[in-house]
Amino acid sequence: LTLTLVTTGGLNVWKLINTLMDPKGGPRYLQDIAEEDLLRLCELSSQIFLSEAPVLHVPNGVVVFGSLSGEFDQLRQIFATCGDVLTTRYVGLGNNCNRGKHGIETLCLLFSYKSMFPENLILLRGKHECTSISRIYGLYDACKMNYSVKLWKSFNQAFNCMPFVCVVQNRVLCVSSGLSCEHPGFDVLQRLKRPTDIPDEGFLCDLLWAEPDLRIAGWSDNPRDGNLFGPDVVQNFLRVNNLEMMCRTALVDEGFEWFGDTKLVTIISVPNYAGEFKNKGAVMLIDDCGNATFSVFESAPLAKDAAG
Repeated sequence: LTLTLVTTGGLNVWKLINTLMDPKGGPRYLQDIAEEDLLRLCELSSQIFLSEAPVLHVPNGVVVFGSLSGEFDQLRQIFATCGDVLTTRYVGLGNNCNRGKHGIETLCLLFSYKSMFPENLILLRGKHECTSISRIYGLYDACKMNYSVKLWKSFNQAFNCMPFVCVVQNRVLCVSSGLSCEHPGFDVLQRLKRPTDIPDEGFLCDLLWAEPDLRIAGWSDNPRDGNLFGPDVVQNFLRVNNLEMMCRTALVDEGFEWFGDTKLVTIISVPNYAGEFKNKGAVMLIDDCGNATFSVFESAPLAKDAAG
């Protein structure tokens, strides 16, 4: 099945991967990739996303990475450090484009590997994988400048097909952002029809926007979108759903951060987020026994600090 998908429409996915992984490629990556190939890649990725279950289950150990924010070199470093997608299974928590300068390249490499090894690269949807956010924070401008608005629309069509939740070894919940007060579990996703955009409120909005807050108990309104939830919500959710841990992605200083005394961890995989913060980056490694460790990527001096 994988080989059939890879050759659909005459798209040479290996060529895309080799181009993007070429250490001598530098800023010339996009000059060597035709827009037609990217459009086909988006269509192919959409088909694969739609073929996946609403709630994905991974039986073995994985590497979990968080927000990449268009930092293509960091994605390549993660693969170089943790293993090639051919031999290593990954779960991505979303927010792969925008903010950084290389959102197209980042998405292209992720979608290419997804097309080649769909079971080894689980890509979950984050808040930046939607039309309204990608229109404002970089992907739209990058597509318009390097190709056309048509490519941006194709990326968003693929985003609308992406899954939202993954459970590793029936122990660890992976979701881009948070929990929802509307449903105690994820059975509702079984009835979800994709492709779908993200509504301004409700269950799907919460998965991509809700945030934990140590200052509250139960649920509260979020000044941004989604809701806020306290440690008691996390503990109860894990107990009711017979899970041991939950993983999400957001900006944290040390690359990963535990939520109080709970088993909720937040990770970000790109250091120096948006070129404005001194945060470290991290990935979470879950072994076949369910044990979690972290690989940390150090931050670099900010340009304004280096300039004195």
